[in-house]
Amino acid sequence: MGMRTYHDPDGTQVTVREYQVDWSDPATCTEIRMLALQANDEPGNHYLNPQFTVSAPTECDEFNIRVSLASRTWFRTLDRLVRTRGRKTKYKQSNSKEKALGYTGIIVIEGNSPEDAVPLLRKLARSRC
Repeated sequence: MGMRTYHDPDGTQVTVREYQVDWSDPATCTEIRMLALQANDEPGNHYLNPQFTVSAPTECDEFNIRVSLASRTWFRTLDRLVRTRGRKTKYKQSNSKEKALGYTGIIVIEGNSPEDAVPLLRKLARSRC
């Protein structure tokens, strides 16, 4: 749907891409974008959910802000639709990978897979408090 670029005070460029959500299979769309990042060996940090991809070459405050805004916007959209379209059952029946790709989002930090990024996520969370 669109792309916006933001700049951290240190000059780091943060890109936010918004997509039309495929409600028939939101997890697959997110996974395809994640696999494309990995196949292209895209360096840096990325947050992906079915509606947004946020990317930056390094960790910076602007990346954290944009990830927070993208996830909040996605969760508001999801909350409205889960209640009205009965997706809560589908969520409960999903495995953890499907939940991450289709509902909560995936973060790739410094090229590390989501499983490897947990210690880095904790560091980011502490820096935001």
